[in-house]
Amino acid sequence: MSSAVLELARSSQEEIENIEKAIAKALAKKADKPKDSLLYDHAISKLLTQAQARSKDALDIYADEDNARKEELAILAGLQSTIPGRPADVWTNFYDRVRDIKEYHRRFAGQLPESHDPDWHLNSVLERHDIMPFFSGEEGTGRYLDLHDLYMKFTNLKRVREALEDRLKIKRNSRALGERYFDYTTYLKSLDRLHDVPRQLKDKAYKAYVTELFNYLKGFVERSDPLVDLQKMLTQTDAEFEQKWGSDDVPGWTSSELQTSNNEDQMELRKDPLYCVPCKKLFTKDSVFQGHLPGKKHQKAVQELQKSSFAAPGASMTTTTNGDSRTEEEKKDDKELARLENQIRRLRETLGDVIQATMNQIEKKQSRTATEWEASLEEAEAAEEDIEIEEESEDEDEDKPIYNPKNLPLGWDGKPIPYWLYKLHGLGIEYKCEICGDYSYWGRRAFERHFQEWRHAYGMRRLRIPNTMHFKEITGIQDAVALYEKLKVETDIAQFKADNEQEYEDSEGNVMNKKTFEDLRRQGLL
Repeated sequence: MSSAVLELARSSQEEIENIEKAIAKALAKKADKPKDSLLYDHAISKLLTQAQARSKDALDIYADEDNARKEELAILAGLQSTIPGRPADVWTNFYDRVRDIKEYHRRFAGQLPESHDPDWHLNSVLERHDIMPFFSGEEGTGRYLDLHDLYMKFTNLKRVREALEDRLKIKRNSRALGERYFDYTTYLKSLDRLHDVPRQLKDKAYKAYVTELFNYLKGFVERSDPLVDLQKMLTQTDAEFEQKWGSDDVPGWTSSELQTSNNEDQMELRKDPLYCVPCKKLFTKDSVFQGHLPGKKHQKAVQELQKSSFAAPGASMTTTTNGDSRTEEEKKDDKELARLENQIRRLRETLGDVIQATMNQIEKKQSRTATEWEASLEEAEAAEEDIEIEEESEDEDEDKPIYNPKNLPLGWDGKPIPYWLYKLHGLGIEYKCEICGDYSYWGRRAFERHFQEWRHAYGMRRLRIPNTMHFKEITGIQDAVALYEKLKVETDIAQFKADNEQEYEDSEGNVMNKKTFEDLRRQGLL
């Protein structure tokens, strides 16, 4: 059967809806199991990728660049025939399509449908062996950073480290013989202070270190927080960088900072015997420096320096005023290096909480002995195992039927209450109320509370009897009616009657009731 364009669009939208439901299930399970939140984050990320691919297919169909959808609609409407040269007829097209469908199912009998339910999508992602990325022991499944290798490479950049020590005003370590103490915690704190490194010290080794640091931070964000749109964030960072670079406002790379840095560094570097002035390059070993001197590149740089020394005063003044003798290639390299530093600063802001947690973890390690640290790790592993056992037991308990041979009431956890509690509250004693329609109440407490509930109040209202405290503990209809009649009689007796009980006094001081007084007054005897 030829795949109908409209059917492809429908199946794509159905698949997108099932993937969205699978994402909703993953979010619900993530809330129930916080320990596996990273696993479900990666599952959601892969499901989103699948949904985006399906959405792209649907959009391509609706764009209809090859007019396939338009032709399909024309065939359904009977405006175009399925066979060229034959007159267009809607019923002919319909039966042609029915014939194609029957032929397809005859050829592919028993083939499963391509559409899957949300559970299938979620399980297929969770069962993939590559869903969880690799984390080192120091990273703790994405909770901490592991920058020890990069810290060693940074330490080997001696001049860069010393420049940062001077900028950060790190005191000398009394335990080391005159050496600066740039420890791992200080390195984490100053991870984004790359703009404090002078331009002359940013050589190939420094650029390799910065590139490796950027790749690690970017990869860590992708592994520890897969739902973050990292590409969009870096694109926005690059756009902000281009704007700042055009306005000469990038920290550490402004014209004034470069000029000041060049002047200060030139004065410092010229004092170093391993610095080559014509090539503007600093060497680490004397043997490498001596081998560089006879080279063609050095000889060419010396000739250019000699020519510039004989330049006209106006040209010399122009060079001094501009303060920028870099070539176009050097400017391009500087811009790329500045871009890397800017992206590292942005990643440092994103990972601020993780870096703080890493420093706290390091301080905790330093404050404990090896024995105490091993004991804490064993306790953490034991706690995780207990949690896993509890979760497994809870899952098993949920699957098993509830064993309740004595038919005890269920508690708040859905399990039968203890038998002693059942006996204590007398829940095995049945109380029936005729007024409530012979409804049964189990236990004294439930029986006493039902007199103020809607069922008993409705029954009393049907009997035209007020539901007052006089009728508490009355459950029979005849008893309630008899008590109500008795209460009415007692109320009538106790009620004040003015004709017989109201007293009057005549002029002679005789006291009589109201009725006698009114009779004598009407007769004129008073």
